[in-house]
Amino acid sequence: MIEATPDRTVDLSHLLVRVGRRWPTVLGVTAVVLGGALAAGLTTPASYSATASVAVSPIRFATAAGTWYTQDVNISTEQAALGSRQVADLASAALHGSVDASTLVRSTSVAAPQGSDVLQVTVDANDPRHAATWANALASAYLTFRAQSAQQAAQSTLASIDVQIAATDPTYLKTLTGLKAQRTALQHVGDGTARVIGAAVAPSAPSSQGLQSFVVGGLVGGLLLGALAALLRDLVDRRVRFGRRFGDVLGAETVELRDDDDETARAVLRAVRRSAGEEPVVVAVTAASGSADALLDHIADYALRTGQRVRVVGADHLPAEQLDGRFGFVPQPSDEIVLLDARHVTSVTRLAVLGDASDAVLVVGDASARVRDLRGLARALRSGGPVRVVPVFLNRSAGRPATRARRVRKPVVAPSA
Repeated sequence: MIEATPDRTVDLSHLLVRVGRRWPTVLGVTAVVLGGALAAGLTTPASYSATASVAVSPIRFATAAGTWYTQDVNISTEQAALGSRQVADLASAALHGSVDASTLVRSTSVAAPQGSDVLQVTVDANDPRHAATWANALASAYLTFRAQSAQQAAQSTLASIDVQIAATDPTYLKTLTGLKAQRTALQHVGDGTARVIGAAVAPSAPSSQGLQSFVVGGLVGGLLLGALAALLRDLVDRRVRFGRRFGDVLGAETVELRDDDDETARAVLRAVRRSAGEEPVVVAVTAASGSADALLDHIADYALRTGQRVRVVGADHLPAEQLDGRFGFVPQPSDEIVLLDARHVTSVTRLAVLGDASDAVLVVGDASARVRDLRGLARALRSGGPVRVVPVFLNRSAGRPATRARRVRKPVVAPSA
């Protein structure tokens, strides 16, 4: 038997909505990061890069026996040598101490193009002339270093040839001539081991990032960090804050309205009428936060003014046997909609009975509703089975003026037998 794999697909549009509703967080983080990037761009000095190229040649050595062999170029070893402190010391001395060896090592990078015996030494400096001068000094210092290294490698062979020359009979002119020729060749073994094929020139433009790059990087980085911070804040926030999140927690589409205008009452009545196809409609009303008094009062007032038959019944006034057992509330024949005020019902069992017996459950709340309480309420309502939940989010900070109607006293009608 093949088990179904749970769908863990992330809805990108949902993530964008969560980020968008936390736009002050996104803007705040972006402003901080952008400000830091702008400050870094204004305070970071410009950097200039200059590059010199050196071609490395194999070294040809002679042996005491009179034979010759060629030492191939290990370009990785030579790359490390060019960037070493020894070469930097030679370059610093050639520049008469105008720059210390440590600065040269920190400012230098050496590259070796693949498949070639060429080294490229690049120096970064705050002055373009310094960058070119230091790069050329390092290239020349490397030539000296490689020549000295070859000469040192030949010293043992030179000493052996000198011993042979001293021990050879002066009458053996041919032998002496050959030994002296080998000695002369070894004395110049460092010549031609490397040569500069491209001198560094002072750059005309800085190689470091300009202010525009810092601004673009700060803006992009700030938006990414801001989006991450917004998602994190939305995840850990204990309050719902937003109508969309209010509905997400309850698992239903939110009706986001004000609590004191006719448009709110009209929308709520339409929502509950859609929840059942026949009259009368029984709707339980509970509050996740704040007070739903104004909403219930206004619905009743609006219904009276528009000729609709709407009753508000206090669920806490119903007999206990009607809540704890089979729900026995029977609407009157004249009722179109009955709103059961269940805001004071806290028993999980009673909420489940109300939810099971009602055509719909209006959960009223505002931005101060706690996510934890809202989830507990949703579990309680659905503990007896599927329940149609209509989240009503009261957006009390809405900008449009409210149509304030005359408030009437909430009627509390005794249950029918």
